[in-house]
Amino acid sequence: MTTRTPRSAVPRATTPAPATTPPATTPPPTTAHAPADLTVPTAPTAPTAHAGPAVADADDAAPWRAFGRFWWLQVVAQLCSRSAQFVFPLIAVTSFGAGAAAVGVVNALQFLPVFAVSLALGGMIDHWDRKRAFVVAYLINVAAFAAVPAAAFAGLDPVLVLVAACAVVGTSIAFTDLCAQTMPPDLVPGRLLVRANSRMEVVYNAGQIAAPGFAGLAVQLLGGSSTLVLMAVLSAGSAVLASRLLLARRTVAADTPPLRARLTGAVDGVRILLGHRVLRVLTAQAAMFNLLEQAVLTLYLVYAVRTWGFSPGLVGVTITVGGVGTVLASLAFGVFGDRVRPVWALVGGMGVASLTPALIPLATGPAAVRAVWGAAAFFLFGLGMTAYNIFAVSLRQRLAPPGSLGRVSAGYRLLAFGPIAFGAVLGGAAGEWLGLLPALWITVAALAVCWAVFAHRALRVADRIEAEWATTR
Repeated sequence: MTTRTPRSAVPRATTPAPATTPPATTPPPTTAHAPADLTVPTAPTAPTAHAGPAVADADDAAPWRAFGRFWWLQVVAQLCSRSAQFVFPLIAVTSFGAGAAAVGVVNALQFLPVFAVSLALGGMIDHWDRKRAFVVAYLINVAAFAAVPAAAFAGLDPVLVLVAACAVVGTSIAFTDLCAQTMPPDLVPGRLLVRANSRMEVVYNAGQIAAPGFAGLAVQLLGGSSTLVLMAVLSAGSAVLASRLLLARRTVAADTPPLRARLTGAVDGVRILLGHRVLRVLTAQAAMFNLLEQAVLTLYLVYAVRTWGFSPGLVGVTITVGGVGTVLASLAFGVFGDRVRPVWALVGGMGVASLTPALIPLATGPAAVRAVWGAAAFFLFGLGMTAYNIFAVSLRQRLAPPGSLGRVSAGYRLLAFGPIAFGAVLGGAAGEWLGLLPALWITVAALAVCWAVFAHRALRVADRIEAEWATTR
């Protein structure tokens, strides 16, 4: 799961207290960790037993207009970035005859920058003008994508340029994804974060579904060079959309920490995550889940082909069904998310995602039946994982100390995404040493055990989660 990753000042509208509430008993307004680059009035709320989503549409028009521009930016940018993950390897194989080792290098160059960017830039994002950073990053992508066909036209070695372009685009995507994680809290008030993050999950998941087909068809119909020109055009469109973001330029405080402190921002983010009881529980579960989920996915790819006799296309179809589940969950929580208690969404969503992979080793019968079992496992997995992600991301955005969300996001990417590569190695090694089916059962059982531990820990801090959720609305 990659979970994956979160991208003119807009005043947040106020919601007047009901007329029946005496002014003397109206509590003081609470803030949702207002970021440094926005001066945002927060809404006074009347004391109620349940904080609900009853907000006038007119009051939310300005935040949603600002968020809408960011959302459309992410639609274009995510299609481009997710497609690039397939375009570069496909061009390496179809245009340059690259072997498996070379394709592995191309893929590594796209994903390894996540660690470098998180470590080097995590502490700087909180002090940068993110609107300008988005524009510059997308323009760099334009140059990188266009460099490969330009090199071929000029008679230069396009292979070396392709390798360099992979590294540049991978670094840029890692940076813009990290920036995007810090954006929603600056565009909408805390009470709207669940809806906002639900809409962002739709974009991310739809991109994951559409990107492989889009990349394959583009390379097949247009050829490698023309496809890269198309990617450059999408990047240019992203830069134009980024320039229209309704986000005030961030003013760097006079007490900006020195360069050395900013370079260790991801480490500071790790300290914040581990020092907060709720964030520590969520981060630990994300790290363990990503490790084991990647092991299960690695084993499934081999198990489905060798044991079930699936074609690569059928394997892809069963996994793609999981993307449909993520989109449906994103849409549902975008409508009803405000009515769901965060603790139950976290525990229940993670439970569904952790327990349903057991359908894979349980599957029996002919290939068609097993395909249904596999598709059902990934569909339910997508539903549960998306429910968890929406509330986990919203909590992290709410609970990060003011001015530190960039560092916290960078630290989270290090702790939660780092185990993914180890999970792939773990799954492959377990399959070789123990056999595919025993290894599947062990990793599936480990997922269930980790969820049980997480559920116990989350329920122990349930009151604190509910309190933090209520006070940052």
